[in-house]
Order: sequence, then structure tokens, then C-alpha cells
Amino acid sequence: MVRHCLMTGRATVLTLKLRTDTPQHYSNITLDGITLNGTGRLLNVAPWSQFFDLQGQTQLPAHRIDQVIIRNVTGQYGQFGTLRGSVGDTLADITLENFNITLKNPAFTLGPTENLVLKNVVVNGAPYALPTPVAAAAQRKVGAAPAGTNAAAKQNSTATGAGAGTATASPTTTAPNAAPAGP
Repeated sequence: MVRHCLMTGRATVLTLKLRTDTPQHYSNITLDGITLNGTGRLLNVAPWSQFFDLQGQTQLPAHRIDQVIIRNVTGQYGQFGTLRGSVGDTLADITLENFNITLKNPAFTLGPTENLVLKNVVVNGAPYALPTPVAAAAQRKVGAAPAGTNAAAKQNSTATGAGAGTATASPTTTAPNAAPAGP
């Protein structure tokens, strides 16, 4: 649990690297009472393949992220960031609650996520609507280095418009009350 922090500069509030050659499980993470004053990003949850080496494994290992709560976030920052995995990864039970933030770039790259809940999330003065999730990074041949994350990082979905105070998303549907992504 992280509580009552001031984030300044270009720092990322929460980074979870999903190393493509290593099994990982991130769970029971809570950030509460975060004040932002900088140009960084809120989330950086994405595949990481800089030192990819299966060391004889025949299958890519699984990754799981669950039970993540980020709540009571205020201030000004650079961007929302990224929340996505590779094919076969599980991202589940993630809650963003009580946000009142101003972002220079409100784009949020979102991959398939089970039970992503937004409660009272206000960005740039308006209720935030979830973007349409992008497909998980394509499955790679075992033994070959995975595709770099640069191309995927450039696929941003921008959510604009108003939504209700609470929204959820699953791998097959977008938030039922979310406004469509727009320019």
C-alpha cells in the first residue's frame, strides 16, 4: 500500500513490467491519496521484452495482474498511460476511484481487462469514459524475440466525451455507459 504521496516531474505513478519470458503475478496493490504535480504518466502496465530469453522453455509464461486499487488522486499530470498485456495475460479487478485530475494528454491505451471499474473519475473537468480496448499484443513464435513495444505504444485510444460516474469494461465489451472514442 502506498499512501499520501506527491508525484512530481516526469515520474510514472505505477509501472508494472510484464516481462515476456518470466511468469509474473502482481496482486493486492493499493495507491491512495496521490497528489500529482508534473508531466509524467499515471500507469505503465505493458509487456516488456528488452532482455527476452526463454532459456529452453517451450511456452511463453503467464502473467496476471489483479486486485489493484488506485483512489483519491488529484492534481495535474502529463498523461493517463497504458494498461495492456500480451495474448494469454490476465488483467483483472482493477479499480480507479475518486480521481479529479487535469491531464495534458488524456489518452489511455487499454487492452483486454476483466472487471475494470471507474468510480467518480473526472479528467479535465468531465467524467471520464473508458476507451475501446485494443487487442492484446499478438502471440509470438516460441524461441523468437517478441515484437517490440514501440508500435503498440503508438496505438492510443483517446476517450472523450461524458460518461456516467461509474463504468466497467471486460475483454469482449466496452463500458455500457461510455461515450465512443473521438478525435
